[in-house]
Parts: sequence; structure tokens; C-alpha cells
Amino acid sequence: MLAAFIGHEGDVKSIQETKDGNFLFSTSLDKTIRMWDLRQVKNQLSFRTYTDLEIGWKQFISKYYPAFDSSAANPIEWLYNEMMKEGSEASAVNATYLILPQYIEPRLNMFIAENNEWVMWNNKGYFKASGNGAAYIGWYVYKGEDTDAEFYTADKLYDNYYRPDIINRLLFSNEYTADILRNSKDVSNLSIAEQVSNMPVLRLEKLVDTAQLTDKHINLKFSVDNKEFLGDVLLYQNGKRITVNADMIRGLKVGAPGIPVELVTGENLFVASVLNKNKVESTPIKFKLTYIGARPSSNLYILAVGVDRYKNNRYNLNYAKADASGIVQQLAGSAKTIFKNIQVDSLFDEEATVENLTGKMELLQKKIKPEDVFLFFFAGHGIMNDPVDATKPDFYLVLHKVTQMTGNETMLKENALSATGLKDLLLNIPAQKQLVLLDECNSGVLLPH
Repeated sequence: MLAAFIGHEGDVKSIQETKDGNFLFSTSLDKTIRMWDLRQVKNQLSFRTYTDLEIGWKQFISKYYPAFDSSAANPIEWLYNEMMKEGSEASAVNATYLILPQYIEPRLNMFIAENNEWVMWNNKGYFKASGNGAAYIGWYVYKGEDTDAEFYTADKLYDNYYRPDIINRLLFSNEYTADILRNSKDVSNLSIAEQVSNMPVLRLEKLVDTAQLTDKHINLKFSVDNKEFLGDVLLYQNGKRITVNADMIRGLKVGAPGIPVELVTGENLFVASVLNKNKVESTPIKFKLTYIGARPSSNLYILAVGVDRYKNNRYNLNYAKADASGIVQQLAGSAKTIFKNIQVDSLFDEEATVENLTGKMELLQKKIKPEDVFLFFFAGHGIMNDPVDATKPDFYLVLHKVTQMTGNETMLKENALSATGLKDLLLNIPAQKQLVLLDECNSGVLLPH
């Protein structure tokens, strides 16, 4: 055996050599892909030394190979050749033991998670990853005999070890690994263990009641152990970083003003961590605060109309009803914290008639208050009429019963809703805040009005 490829922690499933013979890729049941540099393999055998052999081996050699001379040049290589000359399977097995295999580490390691997050890394710790991929790998750091080893994920070493430039060269170039590391800028001379030494420890000094807060502006109070090793403070609120002066944290004590933050209505997720002088991040503190905010006092009323199926099936559409349903669900869902109540009414396909629409609007007129909000959404055909009597043209929302959109003024006036008619209906809705959304052809002609 010339070399042992050490890296996979499960059975190897497949191997593939590159066309130039320089590299080998392997996959394994450990769900990793490893890249190996075959140029590291020396095409000659190396052997153990006689002093490395156990006493049982030395007795075996003395008994069956009396010509063996441990003081001669390359005595183990001589013994290997003698065993191989014998030609038996047992002798070949014994001879193999005398070989000192080369141990080859992966040039590059790759892992793809089931959620398609991925990470690539080399054995020096440098990595490249998707948005959350770096959390899938890490290193245990020995902390002493009486202390458990601490695990640091790669994302905690981001500033020093996120090196897509190095990973890309390892993956795509024929350069030797040693040359890539030697010629790369800002390569750390410290081991990972040295990088994570002297970590400051961040604590939330006073945890505010996480159930419900009525104050929009609050102060977060933290304390830090090992302040002398503090490099920076990272504080995020709902994913948005908040600027924190690290000098303030270094001098922060119980009773100090703290870090001022402004809460948003609903849930506020905070994530806080610190960096040491080597820019290694501590394990984050995560906590949630819920701000009740001002109590909603108004209601939202939505009337959605969507027509896919017309009485004249030549006018049928595919997505009007889906668009109306979708926007109603989206708006109603996102407005839950803003309004006291949300009422949704809809008219689809055969229900979408002038009579039904007018009836719905008249019912809403009786319920809606001036402080409420009204939203009207229509998806379907729209058309500008062409009056033959020289009257002013009007825009029409084409409803289900319309069987002829052009050349029949009576049809439009009886079975479609004009923009003027819609305006009159909206004028009778008491809500001072109204929004009209029209998803139809030719609706742009309404803009000047």
C-alpha cells in the first residue's frame, strides 16, 4: 500500500479521477465529497524501522529469517523483498505490515445539506459557504484535562477563515496546496486553538419580561467577563444590526444606562455576541421581546372580485380569480397586527354581477366607519366604451354576464360596472381611507381621472 487517504468517516461510495490524473474525488456515506491531490503520493515504498517493531515481530524475524541483519543498510526493505519472493498469501500479508504508508489528507472537503446549504473547507480551516452553510462544520478545541472541549462552528471564525479565494484556487487550479497558502494574502499564522483563546463572555445582565412590553424605547443591559480581550460587540434586532460602542460595554456595570433600542410592534428577536481580539465570535445570546404597541382601533374591509368564467366562454381567463384570492390572503395576513378586525368579502365568476356587487357595497356602507379602511380589488376584463350618441366615453369593469364587450352599449350599461358607477359606490362608503386595485386590460385610461 503506497498511501492511506484519511478523511471520510463512512464507507466510500464512489471515486473519480480527473482526466489529467492530478486529482481524485470521492463520495461517502458520511455525506461528504473529498478532493485528493494524487501528486502527493510518492511512487516508492517507505518502511518501518526495526526499532519500531514490536517484540513479537522481532522474535518472528529471528526465527524465520536468520539472515536478517538489523545493522545493515535498509534491513526492513530487504526483509520485505524476501517475504514477497516467497509468493504465499501469508508472506504477502506480513510484508504489507512492514510498509509505512503515506497519510494523505484531503485537499478540499465539501458538504451539501438537505436544505441545499453547502460548505467547502480545507484542513487548515479555511472555508467557503452558502448563507448558513458554515454552521455545519467546526472544530473541538481542547480546554484542559478538567474542562470539556469546546466546539466552534466555522461561522464563528468568519473574519479570519472565510476565504473563498483560497477555496476557489484549491478547487479550480493545479497549484499545490502549500504554494496557494504561501502566496495568499493575510493567511493566519495562529492555529484555531490560538484564535479562540482568551474569549470574552457576554451575559444579559437583566432580562426584561418577554411576554408583553408597553414601552417602545428600552435599554438592554449586558455584562462582559474577560473585558480586556473584547474586540467588538455584535447586536442584531430582527436581523438588522444595531451599532454598539464596544468601549461602552467594556465599562458597563449593573445600574448603567445600557444600550438603547427601539422596539417594533410585535415580536423583536435579539441576537448578541462578542468578538475577541482575533475576531472570533462567541456563541450568540438569543432572546425575544414582544411589544404590544398601540391598540388597533380601526377595521379593514376587503371586497375582492375576480372573473375567470364569463357567460361568453370566449372571454374566459385563467388567473383572475387566483390573483384576487392571493392578494386578499396576502394583505389580510400581513395586516393582522394593524387592524382590530379584518372582514373579507368576495365575488367570483358567476357571483360577479352588477346586482351582487352593488348589494355587497350597500351592506358595507352600513358597517364601515370613517376611521376604518376599505380595499376594493377587481381582476378580469376591462374596456373603454365607444358611445354612438356622442356622450362622454366611460371605462367598464366587465362582469360575468357580459357576452359582448364592443358594439353593444346596452350590454355594458346593464351587465358591467362603469368607473363612474364604481366612484358613486365608493363615495357612499364612509371610510376615509380607501384603496382601489384594478388588475385588468386598459385600466391605465383611468389614471388621468
